[in-house]
Amino acid sequence: MVYIESASPCRHRTDREMAARKVASSSQAVGLAAYAEPPPCCLLLPVLVVAGNDGRIGSGREVGVADQSRHKSAWPLIFTYRGNVFGHRYIASISAVSRVLAIQEDDGVWLSGVQPGGVAAGGNDVREACAAYRKAFVGVLADIASSVGDFPAFQAEVARMLAERDEAAFEDWTAAVEANRRNRLDWTQMQQLPVKPAAITPSMTVTLRTEMTPADNLIDDGPELATAA
Repeated sequence: MVYIESASPCRHRTDREMAARKVASSSQAVGLAAYAEPPPCCLLLPVLVVAGNDGRIGSGREVGVADQSRHKSAWPLIFTYRGNVFGHRYIASISAVSRVLAIQEDDGVWLSGVQPGGVAAGGNDVREACAAYRKAFVGVLADIASSVGDFPAFQAEVARMLAERDEAAFEDWTAAVEANRRNRLDWTQMQQLPVKPAAITPSMTVTLRTEMTPADNLIDDGPELATAA
């Protein structure tokens, strides 16, 4: 269990939270940050904490993505994923479409999950950030599979994950969609992405696989990130 800041008006930062942002890593990593006790004005919520090549670490809520996006360039994204997850005596195929908010930082790009929330990753550019975010997203699914006993429980937990929307980030994501519609935002890396309708509903389809064949070796050459417009 990780203690993270809620979207409440109180924006208290503990020394532990600030120290977590300074953790360095030579490669992309996935882990859990553990605090001895919850800081004030916080909710007790499980959250995946990820780090990119540059050593940045945090979650969408913990690093205050909504606050960051109001002061830096924000870009609304659609993230898609297809893959297989191996659980206890079962294999599940996952097909997901989710909303992600990109934040332009001085040293790169930070991606934060809007729905589902609680997943975040950074990189020096969009490509690195996307790879790190995908790894974090898959890490959440793997953690769920390892913590539940059967497929119905896994399916229920994935549904709960999808329902967890970061409301503050959603407001910024929606504002970025509207701003981009009015006047194309100036962010060259993002302008090169394909475009998908912002009205797409986030979804996570979980299918039980009774057997696997060579055809199930997924080679998804479609874009994982697209601009929501």
